[in-house]
Amino acid sequence: RVGFDLLGQAMSGGMHISGLDGEPRRTQIPYVDYGTALYAAFGTMAALMERDRTGQGQMVEASLFSTSLSFTNGLLVEQALLDNNRQGVGNRGYAHAPNDVFQTENGWIVTMVVGRPIFERWAGLMEEPHWLEDERFETDISRGDHAHLISERMARWCAERTTEAALAQLEAARIPAGPVYQPRQVLADPHVIARNLMQSFPYPGVETSVPLVDTPVRFSGIKAGIRHRAPTLGEHTREVLAELGYDEAEIAELREARIV
Repeated sequence: RVGFDLLGQAMSGGMHISGLDGEPRRTQIPYVDYGTALYAAFGTMAALMERDRTGQGQMVEASLFSTSLSFTNGLLVEQALLDNNRQGVGNRGYAHAPNDVFQTENGWIVTMVVGRPIFERWAGLMEEPHWLEDERFETDISRGDHAHLISERMARWCAERTTEAALAQLEAARIPAGPVYQPRQVLADPHVIARNLMQSFPYPGVETSVPLVDTPVRFSGIKAGIRHRAPTLGEHTREVLAELGYDEAEIAELREARIV
């Protein structure tokens, strides 16, 4: 069947659980597309290892739907075991709390409290120590079931502070939190710049250099990273076919037949 990222998001259950007020919500980041490419690369590397070991080649197959199901597998396991038919919760997490997006005086932040020790520190910061004795907030799951109460308390705390002040206090208490960046803020983030997480490359038709995220995986003994920009459509077709043993006449014939 013809497929796109959005179909995977929809058919995996991901859009449903991310929805709000009964309306499913997509993510604008095509994670199913990207995830399928990663799985295909993983499968190709595994096939190459098998070829080196046995001499046998493999047909490697990846699909958008399989990828999307693998990403929502935890939700599907819960449904199969508990038959709980979860409804969309928007930005709020459903398995622990506070796990939500909160507005500050000058922006937005997120925080994600998982496990009793972090929740204890959070309750102390909120000056709500009695919540530690409340059975509604005893476990991650029970806190998730009553997340609207916890999010409401956190929202009031954040509304009285700037993003910078809120994050400083949360960090001092060792509570996971971070700012909600706009794309322009990502490009200017000091951590991104200091670690050289992005590299600039010239690109055809663009007057300025294009910022590309460097290889996300780093190695201790291998020099890895982006060496050049991605090619335009068909830019290296002739070179690739030549490496595979096609001569100029054969390549011309393939082009004439609109095969390449």
